[in-house]
Amino acid sequence: MGSLECFDNIVSIFSEGSLRRFYDYLDADISMMTIRSAKGLEWDIVFIPGVTRFDWPGRICSRCESAGMFSRSAYGCRIVDAEKMPDGLIEEMGLLYVGVTRARKAVYVSASMQCRTNNGNYQVACPSCLTSLPGIGPVSWIVMDGEG
Repeated sequence: MGSLECFDNIVSIFSEGSLRRFYDYLDADISMMTIRSAKGLEWDIVFIPGVTRFDWPGRICSRCESAGMFSRSAYGCRIVDAEKMPDGLIEEMGLLYVGVTRARKAVYVSASMQCRTNNGNYQVACPSCLTSLPGIGPVSWIVMDGEG
């Protein structure tokens, strides 16, 4: 398969949500799936991308902010008052738990320090409050210029 065809397949997978249809094109040693569909399965290494505020746990972040249950820093939000946890956050924590426990040897959780808006501009982003859970910590922060 040529690189243009491969690119078109990947774009189609993400835009149409049709990963299973293109499963034959994926390397046999790599599986891409949602955390929900990975339940009960295991791999040596698991990557969980996009654990950023407003992406994961999504709209719950605005309720966390209004409930005063976290503090914000340059490296993300931290849970400071679990008793004020809004509905839905415990389910998101459980989903992250499922993803993390799929790994036998290592798990990598990534979060972006910037994100692209709908109009193509970049804005500051920060890791989700879920990255402040015990045992999850930054190995390194890589700052990119937003151009590539």
